Amino acid sequence: MDEYVILMMLLCSAFLAIPPAQFKLVLDAIIWALKHTMRHVADTGLSILYQLLQNVAQVNTAAQSFYQTYYIDVLQHLFSVVTDSSHTAGPNSSCTPVSIAASHARCS
Repeated sequence: MDEYVILMMLLCSAFLAIPPAQFKLVLDAIIWALKHTMRHVADTGLSILYQLLQNVAQVNTAAQSFYQTYYIDVLQHLFSVVTDSSHTAGPNSSCTPVSIAASHARCS
């Protein structure tokens, strides 16, 4: 779980400085976490994704680039989690990143 604390700190402070190839690895780790069958890992992944979406939305140039590159992929994974009956994350924690992603895309 310490790895996800490090990811959270990284995304809160310096996510714009991460090169694209490494950012994709970070995003893949977040997606892996939110799809995890252990509830605390999935909830942590959803929290990190929520924080990432909030941070991206605060920087207009980053938001445009992020949405063009990763938006569809993130939504596909989020919807697969929300619609998977075996997934154990609570509905509120799953729906919050979906609603944030939808509202930010609509505003961009």
